[in-house]
Amino acid sequence: MDMSICQICKEPIWGFICPDCLASDIKAWLPKKLSIAFSTFNKDFVKHFNHDFFGATKLPCLNCNQPKISHICTFCYIQEVVEWLNGKNSDLAKRLMKMMSITGPSEGFHPVTEFKTEGTDEGVCEFCGLFSNELVLKDGKWVCKECEEFET
Repeated sequence: MDMSICQICKEPIWGFICPDCLASDIKAWLPKKLSIAFSTFNKDFVKHFNHDFFGATKLPCLNCNQPKISHICTFCYIQEVVEWLNGKNSDLAKRLMKMMSITGPSEGFHPVTEFKTEGTDEGVCEFCGLFSNELVLKDGKWVCKECEEFET
């Protein structure tokens, strides 16, 4: 298994998921209005760390298998996203932190479709693609109340 050092926290990265793959999941979770701004944030973020100052080799992402020079651990990337999101929508930033099951730099996170709170959840409806504060699990998919009623 390939190992590298995070360019932010300087801890070992044993299971590298690249910022682009992480961003893809986060972008799908965000409301459409914020996902556009998030794309710009991610592009600038990756560009900032896309330098080979110490002769580092490209590390393949476990998800997309593409070699990347931006060696950022999942924990640090999520922390940066939360900081950015807190300036845009503090409630969503808190929600993102609540959804994370990060216990250290090498741990990953669960997609919104695997996270459930009492009764309902919030995120992007898998039927209409719109953000909703009240998603319900129906036939294995997270759908908003409107689509749930439409589907029946």
